[in-house]
Amino acid sequence: MKTIINDNTDPYYNLAFEEYLLKYFPLEENKLFYLWQNEPSIIVGRNQNVFEEINLRETTKAGIPIVRRISGGGTVYHDLGNLNFTFLAPYSKENLNNYRKFTEPIIKVLRELNIPASFYGKSDIRIGTKKISGNAQSFYLKRMLHHGTLLFDTNLENLNLFLTGNSKISSKSVRSNPSATANIKEYTANHFQISDLYQALMESIAFNDSLIQLRAEDIAAVNKLRREKYLTWEWNYGESPEFIKRSEEAEVVVKEGKIIELRLKGLPEKLNLLIRNALLGKRYFEAEIKKTLANMKIDEGISERILASLFT
Repeated sequence: MKTIINDNTDPYYNLAFEEYLLKYFPLEENKLFYLWQNEPSIIVGRNQNVFEEINLRETTKAGIPIVRRISGGGTVYHDLGNLNFTFLAPYSKENLNNYRKFTEPIIKVLRELNIPASFYGKSDIRIGTKKISGNAQSFYLKRMLHHGTLLFDTNLENLNLFLTGNSKISSKSVRSNPSATANIKEYTANHFQISDLYQALMESIAFNDSLIQLRAEDIAAVNKLRREKYLTWEWNYGESPEFIKRSEEAEVVVKEGKIIELRLKGLPEKLNLLIRNALLGKRYFEAEIKKTLANMKIDEGISERILASLFT
């Protein structure tokens, strides 16, 4: 099977790279396999609500990028202890939603390494009851993409912290299904590293086949897609389905990542109207709302109450 070496660890670039390969890259037989990694980042499913899935206070504090992908499925945490795999294949009824088919070669390699992995449910790879891989798919014209994670030595504390969403939000988005997770490294010899897993997968799935070289125009096109789509608020946050968040002191409606309706409780009517009008149309992002309230010289105590009612 054809392969590409991708050493880039920028999540914005790597998600743009996948979309470019799926939609635009000239590829004989529409077959490709490659491995890649991201720096610490949150990768959100195509039809998910960022605000509902993620602990945005913690990700903002830690400077963690949030990037929406073109495939469905749930939200995942990436870091350099995680290894991602991508297959490109012909679009067909046999391939689409056939998660078992695309995970079989991965599971085969893991078992050859004495790692007791197995397919589970619709799209997971597990060791016992612990999830080590989530998978998702997308398709375009005659080509489809299947990709998945492999938790090798991921920071599971960060994974659990960042992927704790907001239960007070109500929307029609696709929700993630939280699972107990484990790292593959726990089931290997002490000397076994993620680079060894990389090598084993490449030798088994892409062994003795042609390495595809990207052209300068390919790299330029990926960077353009990165810049014009994957770095934008409109794609990463604004594509979240419309939602309502209710608390004892506020009710807010957000569409395309912006506040379109707001009801605040317990404030004088004149102040309530002033704040409501100032916040309508603002991006539903705590730092932005906090800055707006500060510029209005709203009492700090009132400001903190409003922020807590809107974002916790």
